[in-house]
Amino acid sequence: MSSAIDVYIALLSVWVCGSVAANISLIICIWKSKKSTGSGTKNSVTSADVLIISLAVNDILLAGIVLPQKIHELSHTEHVFECKYTFFTNL
Repeated sequence: MSSAIDVYIALLSVWVCGSVAANISLIICIWKSKKSTGSGTKNSVTSADVLIISLAVNDILLAGIVLPQKIHELSHTEHVFECKYTFFTNL
């Protein structure tokens, strides 16, 4: 593997960790801001909060499922085409 691929894999790995951590912290911040206040009243959840949380969950799934597969394909190039070929020929 070339050093450019190694740098790209390292950047993708940092991206995965940072994306998951940032989106989890975003969900926690919204959840804590909507908890009951000292007077006992609870803030209502707005449609913007629902949109932001759904986008954060989508980003977590993308960073947790798609990007690790891309990292695996970049780091194991000798097995990618062999596995895909045997999958489609055994149908």
